[in-house]
Amino acid sequence: MLETQAGKRFFVMFALPGFAKGREMSLCSWWVQGVQGVVEPEGLIPMELDGPVFEPEGRPGLVPWPKLKGKYGGLEPFLAFPVRAREAFLVVSMNAGILWIVPEDTHSPGRVVKLMGLTDEELAGTRKHPPVILDLQPMRDGRVLVALRTEKAIHEPNPRPDPGIVWKVVDPVPGRVEEPDPGLLEGAPDELDPQRPFSFTFDMDGRLKVTGGGRSGSTP
Repeated sequence: MLETQAGKRFFVMFALPGFAKGREMSLCSWWVQGVQGVVEPEGLIPMELDGPVFEPEGRPGLVPWPKLKGKYGGLEPFLAFPVRAREAFLVVSMNAGILWIVPEDTHSPGRVVKLMGLTDEELAGTRKHPPVILDLQPMRDGRVLVALRTEKAIHEPNPRPDPGIVWKVVDPVPGRVEEPDPGLLEGAPDELDPQRPFSFTFDMDGRLKVTGGGRSGSTP
């Protein structure tokens, strides 16, 4: 649960099992704080690509829960919590490299950002691949730095075990994907270490700090 900057309104995400309202399904919803201080649900936040991503599942007579439609089975896993960015919240499919950008002042996602083109089989999960997104972190200026696998690592049947790292910046306000400033990536690894999980953060001065799974090398 994350509070909006205006206060008394909350973005709530529940990756499993999600939220249901009738036949509407989602992983996230808006909640508001009433006059007595009680936080109550306001409405679901739809998650769509070319249509709703989730459909209801459950036995008749019981409250249904969200299930990914078959053609979107490759979206899992999702990041288990929302990312707070400039004037928006982000819901992230780590596996597919897709971000739903939810502005603070609306009930519906403002934009969907696809960081990599996937085939229908990859999006459906019938062709397995490693997660597109390795890690992501919000920056001081409200944008988000994302570390991705290479296209080769996702699409090739047998990629090399230590593929390269691709760095991108997402500006949530226009929903734009940008190249990072070279100074931001000073000393950043460009290749994965297959022996350790990859992660990064920023130090107190806003400098990028890779905490595991990266090394310098030649990006394939």
